[in-house]
Amino acid sequence: MTADSFRLLYSALDGNGTVQLWATDGTPAGTAELTAVANDGGGLFPGAITVFNGQAAFTGIDAAGRTSLWITNGSAAGTAELAPADAFINGLDPKGLIAVGDHLLFTGTDATGHTGLWTTDGTAAGTHELLAIPDLGPAIDTPETALAGGRAYVAVNGRLLVSDGTAGGTTLLATALPTADPPTLAPIGDALLFTANGHLWRTDGTPAGTTPLAPLDAYDLTPVHGGVLFSAIDAHGNAQLWFTDGAAPHALTAFTHATPPFDITPLAGSTLFFTDGGGTGTQLWSTDGITVTPLTTLPAPGLAPAFITPIGATALFTTTTGGLWTTDGTPAGTTAITGPAFAGPGVALGATALLATSGPDAALYATDGTPDGTTRLIDAPYAGGLTLLPPTAELTTNAAPACFLPGTLILTEHGPVAIEHLRPGDRVFTVFGGLRPLLWIGAGRATIGARKDHPARPVLIRAGALGPNTPARDLRLTQGHCLHFPDGTGPGALVPAALLVNGTSILLDPGEGDIVYHHLAVDGHDAVLAEGAACETWHNDGTAWQFDLLPPAQAGLTPCAPKLAYGPATIALWRTLRTRAGCPPPGGTPDPALHLLADDVPISPDFARDGRYRFTLRHRPSALYLASRSAIPAITGLAPDLRRLGVGLRGLAIAQRGTLARHGPESPVYADGFHPPDPTERLRWTAGLARFDPSYLRLARAPLRLELMAETLAAYPP
Repeated sequence: MTADSFRLLYSALDGNGTVQLWATDGTPAGTAELTAVANDGGGLFPGAITVFNGQAAFTGIDAAGRTSLWITNGSAAGTAELAPADAFINGLDPKGLIAVGDHLLFTGTDATGHTGLWTTDGTAAGTHELLAIPDLGPAIDTPETALAGGRAYVAVNGRLLVSDGTAGGTTLLATALPTADPPTLAPIGDALLFTANGHLWRTDGTPAGTTPLAPLDAYDLTPVHGGVLFSAIDAHGNAQLWFTDGAAPHALTAFTHATPPFDITPLAGSTLFFTDGGGTGTQLWSTDGITVTPLTTLPAPGLAPAFITPIGATALFTTTTGGLWTTDGTPAGTTAITGPAFAGPGVALGATALLATSGPDAALYATDGTPDGTTRLIDAPYAGGLTLLPPTAELTTNAAPACFLPGTLILTEHGPVAIEHLRPGDRVFTVFGGLRPLLWIGAGRATIGARKDHPARPVLIRAGALGPNTPARDLRLTQGHCLHFPDGTGPGALVPAALLVNGTSILLDPGEGDIVYHHLAVDGHDAVLAEGAACETWHNDGTAWQFDLLPPAQAGLTPCAPKLAYGPATIALWRTLRTRAGCPPPGGTPDPALHLLADDVPISPDFARDGRYRFTLRHRPSALYLASRSAIPAITGLAPDLRRLGVGLRGLAIAQRGTLARHGPESPVYADGFHPPDPTERLRWTAGLARFDPSYLRLARAPLRLELMAETLAAYPP
């Protein structure tokens, strides 16, 4: 791979703290910031980067705070905002970008404030509306799109459109597709499959040719050779992997108590997917369209492999511990690779993948699927939207701030109103201040990955979970959003939603993909009634940059009540809510199945008793991991803790030829896969698979003896 062999677009944080569009050829000298948009929202925030006709279009927030369409050829001089004359005064608000031939289609808002289907050739003069969608205003859901038979299909707010990119070839195919979730689209030959109203449908692009195919609530529809694979629930209530060639679908699996198969990804000769259908936690599986085969037997059930990135005839994927794996679709060809912890899926560049790590010290890496072929290229803080010119892919990961999800009803002086319909000045009922006017309403977006403990995954509080008719309906909050609990005498307490998860009445929302979240502010800090439950208003928690409009600063804001962290009070509340929900007692095995992986070779302990484990290494390994079963305590009913936990180390002793080195919980010997030290319990928990820093073994001489002092969970999934 040479420095001029690719041009990668991505969004990232710049030195001014704003999010802009960047481009790189993989070298520091070839990395440049393409935009420098200054606004009140913290930068351009480029999104939905989509390649067409040798260039890329993307959405971004301009200097006036409007969401508009942008175009780039990969250079600063060739990056500009497209401003068609007939766009809405508050912004075009393009969504659902999809390439059709040498044009781009998207939904946008016209000068009358109505949503329509638009097209662009990459110029302002060539950007215009093809069809106005009847009775559809500017506030719409994010469309889903697919190409089939050379035409684009766009599903948005219960409407299905089909277009060949011209006004004459654009048709409103259906106007009433009631569904609880956005429909999933997938081509099958020249036709299209989609889900709506609990059914799988097939269309040839005409009203007469749009008919239901099967009474299945299908999702994750994925085109494969000869048909479409998807997930759906069978007649017994179990999630299965299904296949259709356009006729009646049939299930390929016969799982019981499985999570729905997800991340269905075609590979040469097979198709990969994730599920826990084998009863051993989430694993990677493959299918040839007839049989299904588990590819991994990860040492800790529930390590949740994710983010499949095909490269050539193989694919890469990660685990929750950050480990990188490679697979050719066979069990023998599925192995772990030593490397950095990647934040999500990457983009393929021939037999190489480009991937990014997360956080402020993040970087862009190139890998061919081998340890020696994994190279750090450039620094890329908070990189997202990785898109190659001309190939394209996306990588966006961020945790959501304390927020409500769309549809949440907030009690106002005129009754309950969905939060997305509230406006500044509306008066809402609060716990401490009575009726108070809203100062601000903001919205933001996050992308949920496949991990069950993904930080952006919302918390779903079932109706009645907190008390009689509280909440009155299911309530969805981000994990950091606090609920207010009165104490009868004082101000009560604020408790983050994440500390209430019990896996039954309060659980992590299982969905994936992009989410929109909303928040509101009053003068001061208070709690509003959301679906009848008291939930905090905005306070400055450092996440203001994640909203479309900056919230009020409100410096020195006094909390309306003390905020509780993990501890005796929150554990007692969690147990009370578990009892109310009738949650089953924790089940499973107390055996953590603790062992070492020395250069991928499992090593069982020579001695294991009362939390002490002793191992003998006959050879000095180049890579050493501590592996065990793992669980998310909040979901398994052990404690209100959403971390994935394996074992908690109190100490490590390494003995070799008369010398002894001891390491406490704060020692740097603990590398990837270890949680930060627990200051109260003085433990260093693993996430199920954790790596020791190899530098501490580099000068060691075999044989080595390792002794671990470890705490374990009361129960693990078997």
